[in-house]
Amino acid sequence: MSTPDFSSRNWLVGIWIALAGCLVVALQVTGRLHPQQVPDSPSYLEFPFDSFAAALKSIRTPVYPAILELFELTGAMSLLPHFQLLVHLIACAMLALGFSKIGIPRWQTFLMAAASLLSITLWFNVNLISTDSLAVSMSLITCSLLLMYCNTRSPCLLLAISLMSIVTILCRPAYLFLVGFLPAAAALIWRDEGLSWTQTLRRCCVLFFASLAPVVIYSLIRLVVVGQFGVVAFGSQNLAGVTVQFMDQEIVQQLPADKKAFAQHVLDSRIDWYAEHPALSEGMGYQTMEDRWNAMIYEVVVPTARRDFGDDVLRQHAEISSLNREIILRKPIAYAIWIAKAVRQTVRIALAHIGLHPPFFVCLLVGIVALILLPLCRRDADRCVSAILVPEEVTRANVLTLAFALLYCVLGMIPVVLTSAPLGRFVDAVTVLIPGAIAVLLSHHLASVLRNYRGS
Repeated sequence: MSTPDFSSRNWLVGIWIALAGCLVVALQVTGRLHPQQVPDSPSYLEFPFDSFAAALKSIRTPVYPAILELFELTGAMSLLPHFQLLVHLIACAMLALGFSKIGIPRWQTFLMAAASLLSITLWFNVNLISTDSLAVSMSLITCSLLLMYCNTRSPCLLLAISLMSIVTILCRPAYLFLVGFLPAAAALIWRDEGLSWTQTLRRCCVLFFASLAPVVIYSLIRLVVVGQFGVVAFGSQNLAGVTVQFMDQEIVQQLPADKKAFAQHVLDSRIDWYAEHPALSEGMGYQTMEDRWNAMIYEVVVPTARRDFGDDVLRQHAEISSLNREIILRKPIAYAIWIAKAVRQTVRIALAHIGLHPPFFVCLLVGIVALILLPLCRRDADRCVSAILVPEEVTRANVLTLAFALLYCVLGMIPVVLTSAPLGRFVDAVTVLIPGAIAVLLSHHLASVLRNYRGS
């Protein structure tokens, strides 16, 4: 009787279907397929579709509100989590196909896709009326198209990348980093294939402009219609949640005359908030600042901007942005320390969340135990330590998948640590590919140890 080849396409497709089925059942049983609102939901549900100018002035980009509007019009809002889950299933399947197109072995592409399928972001956000889950899935689809394009350089795929990247960005502007990530990741792949630097740079320029062009076009439309260049009137308030904590009376006195009034009002509002929350009023440690961050935005800065500048959203955010610049110019060391601490917190959250997410925890535990026990069972047990610690070889797939995942993670986190507190949901989104890359490394090493065990 022949031994089944679990790396064959049929076996992997079957395992994939079973895994997806188990995920759907688990989500249903735990109530994660019922829509749930979060504090951000009203700003998406109440998006001003009645006016083109109002829509472009909104603090939200139009893609996700348009999807919600479609579900509301059809009376199918209860199916929103199912839609978000379906998009994620498609994204992960495309990811496997994309990695296979650049020569990654079939079982390793399966591991990358399976780990992404079981992502922390999907598990905790698929039922939320928020962009977190859907934007990750859209980003994975964009990455998949990129991987396919690196293999074929098809003009149709280039157009698809251009369209999918702008749709992802207009779903969640935090994914603006894709404009830089796409050519950087392509360079990684093409250089690995032996392409010269000149050819690589030429191809990457095409890819960069293809992903940048729709962003610039949309920003120019906003400039013409509402007088502001940019994807959205948002972002400055997140940074203000950090910078206003550095502000004191001395800084206010140093500001230009036209900035002093707003800065003083913000400082007074912050002092009042501190008086109402004495437990959070002392200290500038990282955790204390993060605990105050959301309140600084929505209970101090934004209400003060509304009082000072009325309902003019663009003016509000322009003044908040200007205040941020003035504070950072006067407190550069404090801001640099914050960034360093935010980077440290990002690493801490990533390790904790990946390591403790149940499916990843179980797989890591089983893999590590197997790596330890198998060499100990060898007859030449004196070599067990080297068998555990030193893999026989580092393959192209090991390096490429890990480099791709790390590049995505680092470029995705840069705008977060520069402008916000790195909350868990932000970190989970950009580390979506890391568990798969770890699984590829661990499984390859385990297979190497198992071959040694069988040969002993």
